Amino acid sequence: MNLPTGLLCAVWLAGIAGILSLALAPLFARLARRLRVVDMPRGRSIHTTPIPLLGGLAILSSLILTTILHLAAAAWLSTRPDFLTAVFSDLQYNIPGLSTTWGRLGVIFAGGVALAALGLADDLWDLGVRSRLLAQVAVAIAVVALGIRPSLHFLPVPVGFAIAVVWLVGITNSFNLIDGADGLATGLAAISSALLGITMCLTNHPCTAALLFALCGACLGFLRYNWHPAQLFLGSSGSLFLGYILGATTLIATFMSGESVWLFPLLIPVLVLAVPLYDTTSVILIRLGLKQRIWEGDQRHFHHRLMRIGFSVRQCVAFMYLLALTFGAGGLLLAKTSLIPNLVVMGQAGVLIGMIVLMERVVGRVVGRGISGPQPLPREPAVSNPERLGGERESKAPSPDVPCGEPVRP
Repeated sequence: MNLPTGLLCAVWLAGIAGILSLALAPLFARLARRLRVVDMPRGRSIHTTPIPLLGGLAILSSLILTTILHLAAAAWLSTRPDFLTAVFSDLQYNIPGLSTTWGRLGVIFAGGVALAALGLADDLWDLGVRSRLLAQVAVAIAVVALGIRPSLHFLPVPVGFAIAVVWLVGITNSFNLIDGADGLATGLAAISSALLGITMCLTNHPCTAALLFALCGACLGFLRYNWHPAQLFLGSSGSLFLGYILGATTLIATFMSGESVWLFPLLIPVLVLAVPLYDTTSVILIRLGLKQRIWEGDQRHFHHRLMRIGFSVRQCVAFMYLLALTFGAGGLLLAKTSLIPNLVVMGQAGVLIGMIVLMERVVGRVVGRGISGPQPLPREPAVSNPERLGGERESKAPSPDVPCGEPVRP
């Protein structure tokens, strides 16, 4: 698919998904209140009022409906010799015609529904950490076994299989963990899906691009209700689903084009998803440095650390959006550029990470809140659901609130 056609399809898909998400979100909010599926303020939660938790189901429903509508429209328009036929013919040919790709997208949807159901069960009955993580691993293994894995011919099959499972579980949990401030996970998912969708157009993966553009629109529509102060939370069903879809779609694309150099394009998903990956990695390093269990909930995540050094909720979320755009835009260049530009992009990404770590350390010291400082976060309706690793719950035992980190103190 050429980029102009891809962008026209992006407007169509994102628009439909956004409208559906806007319409469905209030319905799921009312359903959540009726079923009492709400996030109650507790422990280290910062929001002070109960917030409905079924927002993720609005995104899932709008994505499924958009896919159905798009397929129907593509099939109908393919018989009409007009301008719109030219716009949709490419996707109409590729989506139903390429059975392999369509079958893979069906597997991705099935896995997404399974993880959304797992998250819903977690929201309803507070499942244990071990059961949540085991269920995620089981879904990941099943999905990878059914063909959702990269074509890494230079690696033994078992190694490639293991990498795919670890990547899928890791990205799924990264979005689950970063869902800690109003609009953060939703906005990052919208940015990531848009950038990945453009990359899929550039590397000739039209079906995957269509799914990602629809996901972007669904997230943008839902953001109307999830922006600070949030009226509706993603819940575990939403954060697990978003992380899973983004992780799975990156596994079925090669990201290689005729102009690709070496294996640099394989790093595109790492750059596009750099912010949630940095958040998860940094908080794990902090907890290991403090000899704390890595699944024990606290306020050591990147957004918590930013708020503790003076960022407001909206400033914190906007800052992380800008970081995601900066990393992701650099990642787009890896698909089409030569060796030297690729090295420059990766070098700039490394420098940016170094600047973030340095900023956290220096500003944290200036405001006098070191790694063990007792300063709590401000009480305001900012943070959504308690963070989870494979569904981690916040610890009931008191532990020091942690501001800015250092290397193991990020």
